[in-house]
Amino acid sequence: MSVFAIAISIVFFSLLAAEFYTLWRKNRMHATEQQFKEAGIVPYGSGICHGMVLSPDKAGVLKDQKNTPAWYNRLD
Repeated sequence: MSVFAIAISIVFFSLLAAEFYTLWRKNRMHATEQQFKEAGIVPYGSGICHGMVLSPDKAGVLKDQKNTPAWYNRLD
């Protein structure tokens, strides 16, 4: 085999390994997300970056439906 063919093979298998790692990590993150949701830990909440909205009776803050950046850090 030529050096060029070996280099192409190494690049191909490296990209294939990276793709499998990405799929494995994605599946792991979805499993963790499901465990959090079953435990009642949800990915959204009101905060300064989202804009806080008072409830109609002014007793608290409403949760919004936008995922927080911290949520994705918890899934790793």
